[in-house]
Amino acid sequence: MQSRPKVIGRRRFCLCGGEQVRTLLAMPSRCRTLWVTGTDTGCGKTVVTAALALALRKRGVDVGVMKPVASGLVEVEGGLASPDVRFYRAFLGLADPDELVNPIAYAPATAPSVAARLEHRPVDLMLIRRAFTELCSRHEWLLVEGIGGVLVPLSDALTAADLAAAMKLPAVLVARAGLGTLNHTFLSVSALRAREIPLLGIVLTPTSRHPDLAELHNPEEIRIHTGISPIQLPGVPGVSVDLGEGDGLPQLVDGLASLVDVLMGGAAA
Repeated sequence: MQSRPKVIGRRRFCLCGGEQVRTLLAMPSRCRTLWVTGTDTGCGKTVVTAALALALRKRGVDVGVMKPVASGLVEVEGGLASPDVRFYRAFLGLADPDELVNPIAYAPATAPSVAARLEHRPVDLMLIRRAFTELCSRHEWLLVEGIGGVLVPLSDALTAADLAAAMKLPAVLVARAGLGTLNHTFLSVSALRAREIPLLGIVLTPTSRHPDLAELHNPEEIRIHTGISPIQLPGVPGVSVDLGEGDGLPQLVDGLASLVDVLMGGAAA
């Protein structure tokens, strides 16, 4: 029978929950880690994660990438796969096996909590823990891409932010640059700070090749209201997770240099 969510501090965790989350909380990281989260689905987390990996490699750092939970698998030869993991494998040359890079994968293109119910397969925190520990033993840095937005539910009582807090992951927030991003960004920043997750930076991804008035002014509004000066990435051709295009990724590396400086220094914004 499914156990009731237990309370740890002020946060409620899930089913697979109490004891496993306590284990996660006590788990020391053998490498440096970063949670790349976002304001929404499709805001550019995968592209930013891949570009950050390339930027860290440029500094001589051995980087691993992980997507603990994925949904919306696509058909490939031999079965189903996450488009995000396929993108990493194609353009980062990952050698780590899929069961480590993406230990939990669901076919339905829904929130993980919904997909888990549809497939009768709850998110297994111990599976995530084992993959995380193994990847940390293999790399100096581990970039952990989130699924959906900061508060996307993984179960009835566990959000992505709760998991990141349990794993003690500092965060970078990815957001769209265009109209409507201010509210989404401020809510996401508030959720991260409420859980005392260190926020190391905000990255804005382009919504068009030619920035409109909102895109031109949103970075300053974000700085005023959050105290963080966001990085605004340019639109570059040849970068699309959906189309499997990543040849333009190196053009984004220099734009992330200031964020990499923060990561290497470990200072929170």
